[in-house]
Amino acid sequence: MRFADTVRGQIEAKGWSIKQFADEIGRSPEHARKISTGLAFPSGDLTARIAEKLGIDQTELQKQLQTDRWEKKYKRKPPESERPDFGSLEDIWNDLSGDQRQVIICLANCLKNLRGA
Repeated sequence: MRFADTVRGQIEAKGWSIKQFADEIGRSPEHARKISTGLAFPSGDLTARIAEKLGIDQTELQKQLQTDRWEKKYKRKPPESERPDFGSLEDIWNDLSGDQRQVIICLANCLKNLRGA
């Protein structure tokens, strides 16, 4: 995980223990350990605090965090380009046959046409 690797690398570069890192970010040592190993993901405000305390670019750290969250949830790399969230359809799309995909596309087109009628 890129996010955890970056955080852990900066903790080591500063010569901090997990306890010191936890004190700096205002969390328990257990939570700090989970963040540094990728077992937990921080909230937005905590991500900003981590970036500040470790001297990491917040935008880059946020991108790493979003990528790691995606990979954990979907068990694959995120798409290269931005696209809408297809929810549960995306979860099953790769398990469908070509014919099943065509039926869903046809159904979606029918629904789109009904909306315009």
